[in-house]
Amino acid sequence: MNPAYRNAPAHGPVTELCYVCRDIEQTILSWVELVGAGPFFTHKFALDVECDGQRSEVPVIVALGASGSVIIELMQPLPGSPSLFSERLNGNGSSLAALKCAVQDFTAEAQKLRASEHGLAASLHHWDGGRSDFYDSKTVPFLVKAVKRGTAFDDIPQALKEAHRNWDRKDPVRHLSRLHPRLSFSYGALGRAGT
Repeated sequence: MNPAYRNAPAHGPVTELCYVCRDIEQTILSWVELVGAGPFFTHKFALDVECDGQRSEVPVIVALGASGSVIIELMQPLPGSPSLFSERLNGNGSSLAALKCAVQDFTAEAQKLRASEHGLAASLHHWDGGRSDFYDSKTVPFLVKAVKRGTAFDDIPQALKEAHRNWDRKDPVRHLSRLHPRLSFSYGALGRAGT
């Protein structure tokens, strides 16, 4: 066991799985058919990514859905923009990129991750002042995601879970604006919105 973990509390329970994929619609349908996840709400974004002190915009299509109490985030990196996320794709066309754990204290969690030899791989800067930090582990083939909440849209996870509970299994792919009226032109939790 890594000595840094011996006296440290475990990371909070897993609340979100983030997968990168080459074909987001096919990946959504796989999640719907195999485990009944959904419905999924999609949108195109330019992520504000910081890696090694350099910031860049990374265009992606994102789909958010739920399976029970777990949020499923699917991300399709768009061509021509190599990034931490496109590097996670494997030969099967999709791959687990990150686990998000429940975090009560973002600063304390960041310190714990660094102390346990998780290197900060990248940060996503949210338009509302929040941030998602992705930590690389030497022991597992995925990133650990810690999120500092911003000022907007804290109710999205609950809205996704409610949509899942009330879903009649019709219309599995929807635009993100259908999840929340404030999302008609932007969903800033991941960066600058696209069309």
